Amino acid sequence: MIEAATLPVNYAGVDHPTDVEQRLRRLESAVVALQDTQLMEERVLDRIAQKSKRTPMAALRDTANVIVDASKALVPTGSASSTTNPSPPPADKPGWLLLDLWSEVRTFGKMLFDHRYPFSYAGRFGPVVIACAYAFSWMFLSGMPLIGGVTERIVDVVLAFVLYKIMSREVYRYRAMFPA
Repeated sequence: MIEAATLPVNYAGVDHPTDVEQRLRRLESAVVALQDTQLMEERVLDRIAQKSKRTPMAALRDTANVIVDASKALVPTGSASSTTNPSPPPADKPGWLLLDLWSEVRTFGKMLFDHRYPFSYAGRFGPVVIACAYAFSWMFLSGMPLIGGVTERIVDVVLAFVLYKIMSREVYRYRAMFPA
């Protein structure tokens, strides 16, 4: 570092005014103060200590004991539910059936054309198998007299329900993977 005494007073024949020398000395002292980081570290440490006033461990233990005692008081002692896990919180209020169905159809459309989503094996092969089963029931059960029409309708309803369950699970997985 350059000492203040070694600075030339006369540079290229021009006398420096005394205010420039004073400003230069103040700048040098500021640089020296910046190199001494002990003061800054102590101030930062004091600030952090003031912001994070930690509670003693005994107070934390007492708070935890109060919470545990309160949760024990909520569950009756003589019931069978005290040994099992508590039931999950109730779900949100269900929406209208047609709006939920429309939302699932829209999500299914997005899911179908989203190249990032990997379908499960049930989502890939389930609709193909159900379409083959539907064609099989149409070909062989519709021609049966007396019980063919009723049996075909029952098989169609079951196949449609299974297809809906497969696709709704895929929609659920898609929403979990890519939340909107």
